Amino acid sequence: MGFVQPQLTTIAADVYNVSTIQTLPIMNTETQTERIQLRASPSEKRLLQEAADTSKKTLSEFILVASITEAEIALSQRSRFILDSDRWSKFIEMLERPVTAKPALRKLLSRPSALER
Repeated sequence: MGFVQPQLTTIAADVYNVSTIQTLPIMNTETQTERIQLRASPSEKRLLQEAADTSKKTLSEFILVASITEAEIALSQRSRFILDSDRWSKFIEMLERPVTAKPALRKLLSRPSALER
C-alpha cells in the first residue's frame, strides 16, 4: 500500500475538510483491565450469543471486536477539523514533507484490516 495524499477543501475561514482513503488499523498491546457494561433485551443477547458461537468467540470477544470495528469506522469517517492559522500551517507543512520508507509501517499495512478479518 502506498501513501495516500489527503484531499483538502476550504469550507470557510479556518475550517477545512480533510478526507482520506486509508486508515491505519489499531494495534492493541495493552492488557485488558477495563470493564464495559451494557444492557440488552433477551432477544438481543440471544442474537449476539448465536453470532459469537458461529464466530467461535466468547460473547465478550465478539462484542469487543464488533465494537472496535464500528469505532474505527466512525473515527475514520471524521472529515471536519477546525484549526487556527498557526496549526493549519503546521498541518500543511507536515503533509508536504517528503515521503520516506518505513519498513515497519509497510509490514503493518500488509496485514488484513479489521474489516478484512
